[in-house]
This record gives sequence, C-alpha cells and structure tokens, in this order.
Amino acid sequence: MENQITYIFGAGASSQSMPLNANFVERFELFIFFIRDLESSKKKELFLSQCEEFLKSVRSHLSFDTFFKKLFHNDNDMQIKTYKKIILVYFIFEHFIKFPNNIEASKMISAAGKKFNIDPRYDALIAGLLKPLKQPVFFNKVNFITWNYDLNLMTALRNFLFPNGSLQAIFRNMTLGHNKGFSLSDDSKLIHLNGIIYHPNIDGADQIDYERLRTFLGEVIEKEFFGDSMNAHANHISFAWETYENDKTKIQAEFLQQAMGYVHNSMNIVIIGYSFPLYNRLIDLFYLNEATLLNKNIYIQDPDADNLVITFREGFMSKRYYSHCQPIKEIRSFYVPKDVFI
Repeated sequence: MENQITYIFGAGASSQSMPLNANFVERFELFIFFIRDLESSKKKELFLSQCEEFLKSVRSHLSFDTFFKKLFHNDNDMQIKTYKKIILVYFIFEHFIKFPNNIEASKMISAAGKKFNIDPRYDALIAGLLKPLKQPVFFNKVNFITWNYDLNLMTALRNFLFPNGSLQAIFRNMTLGHNKGFSLSDDSKLIHLNGIIYHPNIDGADQIDYERLRTFLGEVIEKEFFGDSMNAHANHISFAWETYENDKTKIQAEFLQQAMGYVHNSMNIVIIGYSFPLYNRLIDLFYLNEATLLNKNIYIQDPDADNLVITFREGFMSKRYYSHCQPIKEIRSFYVPKDVFI
C-alpha cells in the first residue's frame, strides 16, 4: 500500500471563518441585517422575506441540513431550490464581508465567532504537506474529502498548486455537480461531498470593501436571484444524500466510490471538525467501514475529540479488527501524522 493520507473535513475545520450549527442562526441574522441595508426594491423585499422564512424554519431544527432533508423527504423541490440560492448568497457574504469600520458592528461579527474570511489553518496544512521544492509536490499522495461548501480548502490548494490561476479557471477544469471528485494533480485529489459554493464572479475569498459588497450582492439579488442562472449556480450545492439510491443499500454515486478508494488506500485518516451526524450516516458508512479502515491510523481532531472517538468507534469500527483511533483536542493547526515525512 502506498503511504497515502486522507483528510476528512467537517464544519469545525472552517470554524474560524464560517458558521457552525451552534452559531448559524446568529450569523445569518447579521446577514439579514446587511441585506436590510441594501437599496429598497420589490426584489430585495421578496428576497428578504424568503431569508426570514428560511431562518424561522432553521430555528426549529438542529441544523439547516436537517431542515433540507425534511424538505427532501416532503418532495418540496421548489423550496429546496429557493433555499439553496439563499445559502449560496449567504456564504458569498460570509467569505467576502469585511469587518466594518463601525466598532459596534465589528464587535457583533467577532462575537458571532468570525475571525477570518479564509481559515488560515488550511494554508498552513498545505504548506506543511508539500516538499520544499519550487515545483509543488506532496510528501505523500494526499486525498481531501470535505463535507463543507465553503472555499477555504479550494483557496488554499489554489494558493500553492495554481498560484497564477483563478478559482474560475480551476472550476472550469473540474466536474462540478453530482460528480464531485476533483483531480488536482498527480498526487492530490479532492471531493466536495455536499458540493461547493459557485458563482462566476467569485475569484477568491479576500475581504472586499463594504460598499462594493453591497453593490455586488444587490446586483445578484436584482439581476440573478430570481432567474435561471442562479438556479444553475446553486445546483453546485448538492447534499450527498440527494444522490443516494436505495437499492439494497447500494450507493451508486461515482464520487462516493472514489471516497471509498481514497480511505482504503490510505494508511492515515485524519478527521477534523466532523461530528458524524445521523443524517449522513449511510453515506459515511460507505467509505468508513470494516473493509476500508482495517489496520489504519485514525486521528480525530476537535475540541470534543474524546467524545467523537467514542461515537466513531461505536458507529464505524468493528471489534473484530484493529485500527488505532487517537483523539486530538488541540485545534490551533490541523494535525499531520509524523510518518508522512518518513
């Protein structure tokens, strides 16, 4: 077996830039506050009303993923399309919002848990996994599996592997939508299990001026949100369970077959900021199971790592085989196993 390593990211891996379930409502309220400040129009008021209805529904669920799954089971495709578009606009806001000069507004954003537009731990991870060569080459073949829609991981990979390229150029050379497996280079692969934020005007995720963001999102709402183009962009957010085909528990999606192969071929599995929610369990069991985890080194990194290790052992590990599963509670940087460099 090659000395491959697979990273699996959950929401906690982007917690310095993007919301968690625990603070999603608070962060989305700041987004609504921002939208209210846009120039008044019928489309803006309709968009704002839809955002408020979405937030009202999310408040009564453990997460917006749970709410979307309920809509899925209720066969409510129209609401799913509308709310995916809202999620897309919201995450664009989260990636680009510049802390305002107003001290009170800045305090509100910081208090809601946001520290950066791009979580700097991703850049640090990619830098550490690359050999000290001008041409970027990883120490080992590395696979990235992420449940997140955000641009944190993609931006970090772009910064090192394609420093002169735009995100749009990378997207054009990748297959988006339901086949979410991206080949970045000979020694790096990426899967966005739930799809990815996509808009043709996104070329990075740096802070932009407050007024420019107001203008940009105002134009998105006025010219795109209620049209077909926005539907196409929002379709790149596609929950993994939307592609599940229940035929004697067979999952046929190609990107899940790829995820299974990545874990199976890796000696080290590092799981960061992921809580193994039940609504993802059948998907997780497809690539995290007795066949793929046999004799592997598994590292779970999270402030609540001790409890997550228990959850993982009970849900995914069989007593009939050996795998090492280690909790890592330090989260200032992403964990890299020492034998990656051997």
